[in-house]
Amino acid sequence: MRNQLSAPGIVSWAATPSIFKTLKYFLAFLKKPRHKNEVTVPKEKRLQVLLHLILTEVTIKTLFLATVVCLFNLLDINLFQVNLQNVTGNKPFYLVLLLVVLYGPLREELIFRLPLVYSRRFMLIALAAFLASYAPLIMQETSLGSFHYAAAALAFCGFAAAFLLSPRLHSCIRQPWRTDYTSLFHLMTVVSALQYLVNYPYINLPLVMLPVLVLLQWIEGLFLGYTRLHLGFKWSLMQHIVNKCLLLIVFFSFYSTP
Repeated sequence: MRNQLSAPGIVSWAATPSIFKTLKYFLAFLKKPRHKNEVTVPKEKRLQVLLHLILTEVTIKTLFLATVVCLFNLLDINLFQVNLQNVTGNKPFYLVLLLVVLYGPLREELIFRLPLVYSRRFMLIALAAFLASYAPLIMQETSLGSFHYAAAALAFCGFAAAFLLSPRLHSCIRQPWRTDYTSLFHLMTVVSALQYLVNYPYINLPLVMLPVLVLLQWIEGLFLGYTRLHLGFKWSLMQHIVNKCLLLIVFFSFYSTP
């Protein structure tokens, strides 16, 4: 069976592509992402392709980090100024595991990857996840009360009703998916990377490290978006969970006190 990938030419899925071909397809996809309602990879090939994507992503991140470490060593910047207690907030390990490995990836995939394939249901789920995740943070930072949260919830319900009942509003919101999907895809990927800046207010790292952290998340977002469109939502969620598991392993290996 043959199937098309968002890359020049036709890709045969008679055999799982090599890692180099996977990278080639991925880079071709980044030039012009396409909005597809159906995944392009057959079921029997998805796990193998996912493993190739994870390995490719880890390799790219490792090379990038090695370059950064070498550069920072030349500039005499200390990369190991992290207080583990500040990062975890003295939370028990099981809670850190739950927040980082399960809650974080699920939240981000619902908000940033689920609506990459357009549907009214996906859009409303993403908006609801955004409101549930970030409204409490905004309230805390701005000292707003429960009244404002209730007002935001009512506004969301009103928008949801209008979105479901108004063909004009639905058509207006859907327009970027039809006319300029490439810009939409990359914009959502950049925003998903920038939102990680909220997660690092208490880490004692040099300010110059923040762009590095954002770039790492941007690379991850590109791979997750690719997986979302070609394998499906549950596969991008699985990839995100694996990424966070690897991050925790590396983090605690380097920064845990003996």
